[in-house]
Amino acid sequence: MKSIIKSLSITFVLIIIMSLFLHLLTNFNLINNYIYRILLVIIISIIIFINSLLLGKKEKEKAYITGLKYGGITIAFMFLISVLLFRNISSYMIIYYFIILLVSITGSVIGINMKKS
Repeated sequence: MKSIIKSLSITFVLIIIMSLFLHLLTNFNLINNYIYRILLVIIISIIIFINSLLLGKKEKEKAYITGLKYGGITIAFMFLISVLLFRNISSYMIIYYFIILLVSITGSVIGINMKKS
């Protein structure tokens, strides 16, 4: 559980930094809002994949459970922030959360398989 909390803190710090960077690019009209949203989803997916891959390497068995825990906690925090700040939930957000969960589980499963090789 301690490693999940450490990975979550790294994830949220990296997401905040990358979001601010992309937001600056949007403010200076270097990218438009549509590109910003796509890049944000891609960057968050990569960050979550890498962190869950590293978590999966530390597991001895059932890495998908670790990926599910990591993805679930990440989604819970993001959902809470989304509801508190934006007060609405769209079908886009549900698909987004589902992608995060799949990426997290996939990263953990690949991580445990990389360790065995």
